[in-house]
Amino acid sequence: MRVLPSPLIAASGARAGVTTSPSLATNPRLVAASASDSVPAGWALDGTAVAIGFDAANAWRGRTPSVRVVYAAGAPYAGLLQRVNATPFAGRSVTLEGHLMRDSSQASVGIWLLAADSAGKRLSYVNSYDSVAHAPLRWARHRLTVTVPPTATRLLVGAAVHTTSGVMWIGDLTLTLNAGGR
Repeated sequence: MRVLPSPLIAASGARAGVTTSPSLATNPRLVAASASDSVPAGWALDGTAVAIGFDAANAWRGRTPSVRVVYAAGAPYAGLLQRVNATPFAGRSVTLEGHLMRDSSQASVGIWLLAADSAGKRLSYVNSYDSVAHAPLRWARHRLTVTVPPTATRLLVGAAVHTTSGVMWIGDLTLTLNAGGR
C-alpha cells in the first residue's frame, strides 16, 4: 500500500500538538489542538453523544489518548467524522482503517466511508458494523477498502457507535491511497 501526504491541513496551518501524517485524513492519531478541546483537531462530532472527550487511561498502544464517545439509546448514533476532497481519488482505491473498542457486547461500533457528488448525492456507502466481531474492552482493527466512484467530489469518513447505550473508544483513523490506485 502506498501512502500519500495529507491534502488537508488546517487553514491556520499545523497547530501545536498536531502532527501532519501520511494519511489522507487530517490528524489520524486524533490529537487535540488544545487542552480544552473535546474533539480532535480536523474532526467533527457526528450524531448525538451524551459525552465526548479524550481518555488517556485507554490510549491505543499507549500513544495519544483515545477519543471516548458515550452514546445513549434513542439517538440514531454518535461518533466522529471528517470531510475529504475526493476529486484526486475519483476512480481510485482507498482504505479506511481504525482501531476501536467498546464497553459492551450490545454496542455496535464501526468505521464508515461515504462518497458523494458535487450536488450532495450519495454515490456509495460502506461500513464495518457487522464485519468485525470483538470482545468488549478489547481493541479491534476495522478496515474498509473501496474504489471511489469516478464522479465523487467528497468523501465523509468516520467511526460511530449505535444500536444500544454504550461507550466507544477510537484509537486512530487513517485513510490511504492503495498502491496502483485502481
